[in-house]
Amino acid sequence: MKTTITLQPAYLLHYRAYRDTSALLDLFTPEYGRVSVVAKGIRREKSSLKGVLQPFVPLLISCQGKGDLLTLTHAESRSAVWPLAGEALFSGMYLHEVLIRVLKRMAPETEIFRAYELVLKALTRQYTLEKVLRLFEKYLLHCLGYTLPLYQDSQTGHPIEAEFLYHFDPEKGAVKVNISQKTELPEDVYRGASLLALARGVLIENSILRDAKRLIRRALAPHLGPRPLNSRLLFKSL
Repeated sequence: MKTTITLQPAYLLHYRAYRDTSALLDLFTPEYGRVSVVAKGIRREKSSLKGVLQPFVPLLISCQGKGDLLTLTHAESRSAVWPLAGEALFSGMYLHEVLIRVLKRMAPETEIFRAYELVLKALTRQYTLEKVLRLFEKYLLHCLGYTLPLYQDSQTGHPIEAEFLYHFDPEKGAVKVNISQKTELPEDVYRGASLLALARGVLIENSILRDAKRLIRRALAPHLGPRPLNSRLLFKSL
């Protein structure tokens, strides 16, 4: 069946050369999720799309075709590029790698698209990068059908208490453990204060940010697959 997409908001997630003058693109759209297209002739010197089809440029795209690979028929910018630089740029690259791994082809992802745009806005305003990334990852997990069980002990049903330590399994939830907080914590053990802070989205202290990073990385791992993310090799905060 032929697919026709007309003037759909989009962002470029990934670009790779194809044949002599073309390129294969992975685009993120709200109504169609991840869309793979061939942009014919884009690598020619006189191509008008060279400066348009860039990461972090809000686009309007049209494409059509059959199967998983469509042909790009139109692309234009719908507003100015998000001006990311330095650590914010690395963070944006990380988001793109994650989205390519988790987004389904040709499936609506309106909520994730809206959250992605809010993250880009936050990254340009010099907010705490790790806080922005962790909260986006948490919301992304929710959109993928997995809400982190952070409010109660999964074994007893009692509320999580800030002063205790908890073993946290992404599949089973939190269980209180008796370990001294003066020793280095095992990889799967977290402070109750950190679980509650992540549940409430209040990530201020460095220790809480470190715990949130460890926990969400474990929760995301099954969705990302076994291959390491290249962007994590470039930027230690990811």
